[in-house]
Parts: sequence; C-alpha cells; structure tokens
Amino acid sequence: MRILIVRSSAIGDVVFASALPAAIRRAHPDAHIAWLVEPGIHELLLPDPAIDEVITWSKAEWVKLWKSGRKLELLGRVRQFRRELHARRFDVALDLQGLLKSGFLTWLSGAPRRVGLGSKEGSQWLMSEVIPRGGEKARIGSEYQYLAQQMGFDAGDFLPTLTLAPETEAAAARKLEAHGLQAGRFAVQTRLPEAAAVIARAALLIGVDTGLTHMGTALAQPTVAIFGSTCPYQDTGRPTGSVIWLGMPCSPCRRRPTCGGKFTCLRDITPERVLAEAQAMLAAERTR
Repeated sequence: MRILIVRSSAIGDVVFASALPAAIRRAHPDAHIAWLVEPGIHELLLPDPAIDEVITWSKAEWVKLWKSGRKLELLGRVRQFRRELHARRFDVALDLQGLLKSGFLTWLSGAPRRVGLGSKEGSQWLMSEVIPRGGEKARIGSEYQYLAQQMGFDAGDFLPTLTLAPETEAAAARKLEAHGLQAGRFAVQTRLPEAAAVIARAALLIGVDTGLTHMGTALAQPTVAIFGSTCPYQDTGRPTGSVIWLGMPCSPCRRRPTCGGKFTCLRDITPERVLAEAQAMLAAERTR
C-alpha cells in the first residue's frame, strides 16, 4: 500500500499529527508512507523513521506566479506537480487539513481513495470519502487519532513525537556553546529542526499557542502552555506537560475578541500561577 499524508502547513498541526505515520506503520508494516508539506516545515519530518518520503509543495511560488499574472507558467507547474504525484501511484491520500487547497493537492495525487478530515470549502467534492472531525477535543492531537481509528490504523496512545537527526542535535549544541549557553536560556537564531533540538535540551519550556510550544510537548520536555483566545488542547497526554487556560465564556474566541481589547483571558493569568505550574513540571521531570 502506498499512502500519502497531506498536511502542508501550520507547524503546530504538523506536530499534532506527527503520531500518524507510526500508527499507519504499525497497521501496515510494508506500506510506503509519504507526507506532502511546505518547504521549511519539511525538515521536521525528514528524520521520522516511519516516513519513507517527504514531498515539498512550494505554495509561495504558486502564489507569486498567480499574483504576477503568469497564469500559463503556473498551469505548467501544476501539471508538472500532478505528473510527479501520479508517478508515485498512491493508493490512498489523506487530507488532514480539509481545506480547498489541501483537497486540491489530495486530488492531484491521483489516489483512487481520497479521504478528507472534516472537509469544507468545497474540498469535500474532491474526496472519495469524508471523515468528520472527532475524538476527545481536550486531548492533544485527538482529531488525528480519531482519523487513525476510523481508518483502521493502530492508533495506540497517539502522542505527538519528533525525531531529531544527530547532525541537527550537534548543530544546535554548537550554536548554544557559541553563545555560552548550556541550555536554551536565551534566544538563539536557528533553523526549525535546530529549534526543536534546542527545546530538547531545555530544562523547561514556557510558551503560548504556537508550534514551538507544541514541540516541547512532543519532545516530552517539561512544558507549560499558556492559552487564552485559543485552546487547542487541555490534556497534553504527558506528566511533564501542563496547560494554563482560564476557560472564560468568551474563550476561545479564535482571534475574534468580544472583550473590547481587555484580553482578560491572558491578562488574568498571573506570573505566580505560571511559576507554580513551572515548578510542578520540573518536579515531575525529576521523578521520571
């Protein structure tokens, strides 16, 4: 079986879905598993032993061609990409985003079975079947776990995970040493996989709803995630992961606030609360 995963963007969601290739591999040990993603983010997926191939799609180039009026050149790029995907002869393509752009890419793959997760924006018409988003909403990556279960994969505990290449870990260590750091205490400019390697060496990560914070959870590092106008999950699935979210009636507002700029969902999270959670996560790490 040849399976294509389409999740082209959003670092956080790529991290959330990172348990899917291993779930497929456990159910189909001999499958060829590929992941289609935008350049840059693809570096996070390359070391994953459950992924056979990472295919990059340059959305930025296609958008640039469209905006500059070079429609024929864009059409040529689309046709070439379609030929490249068809040549891989995928049996199944999974659209994890459920948007029109991801549905189009899934359709371009030529896979006879095209499964969309909660497809909308018309992408449902490009799928052979659609699986609604489900699972336990409070748990990290639950919608992708639900998809795995519905597809008959071995979902297991389905915790997001990142694999770091040895050369990436070495590069991150050199950069930290060059800044006189033993761990990631201050900002260090890095490539995305090196940022993950820095997080893997950190004693503690405190962050908001962003991809780097979710990496801390995926790497099982002591992590305190602070959510306000968004709340992607409340259960990290790990004892070293903690979420602070006040659960106000207006939250999550998904960046469409009704509070008149007060943002009490974040302002009411005190430093003392964060410090207490951080100390608890460090204590949990010491007992591991």
